[in-house]
Amino acid sequence: MPDVTRVELVKQRIEFGMENLEIYLEFAESHLQKEQERQGNEVKNLDQALIDTFGDSLETDADVEILQQRWGCDDPDAPNTPYSPLNSVFPRCLRYSFVAFVGLLFESELRIFCNSVAIERSLQSSTTKGKESALEQAKEFLIKQADVKTVSDNLWRELHDMVKIRNCIVHFGGRIDASKHKNRLEHLSKTKKGLWIDSLERPGDRLLIVERAYCESIVKTVRTFFDSVFAAV
Repeated sequence: MPDVTRVELVKQRIEFGMENLEIYLEFAESHLQKEQERQGNEVKNLDQALIDTFGDSLETDADVEILQQRWGCDDPDAPNTPYSPLNSVFPRCLRYSFVAFVGLLFESELRIFCNSVAIERSLQSSTTKGKESALEQAKEFLIKQADVKTVSDNLWRELHDMVKIRNCIVHFGGRIDASKHKNRLEHLSKTKKGLWIDSLERPGDRLLIVERAYCESIVKTVRTFFDSVFAAV
């Protein structure tokens, strides 16, 4: 049985990681959807009970108070605005955490991959030095030292955009106006499936909202990137 190279071991681990990311996202999103549907049905039943009790010709204070106490509360950042956490906070935090996790895993595995290539080819890896981002360091190493040129400019751009979105989430809680990449994030919110800007949930702040479609797309982007570089080494 031939020896397994360092790079091949890294490839196996990354493939396993990507599969588990997809499984995790499917499980989390499916569970969230079931809970949203369950809550929606309970709201309908409660609303019908209120109509049976108070009538449907007039929305009474009791209607509003009971529904608000049961399903929502006032957001300190948006006074007098009832909301349901299952339809606002929970989905946002779930997808924010997923984007952050994918970004962390990607950069970690990218460093390991570049270092493995450097060791096997007796090259000098630069993925742990300097002030450049991990992605920029890896790009320079792969193109200039490892002669890996199979990654398209568009794919590099998608990876950089993923990092910008991850940084906006991690450092600024999704508030795009606090990011130095505000203009790019605004553009992505209009052109990238699964991204949009919410100005209502927190008056005065514009939040970058991430949908499931974008979470799925970044896993696909990371997969495509690693497939491309592994094919070249």
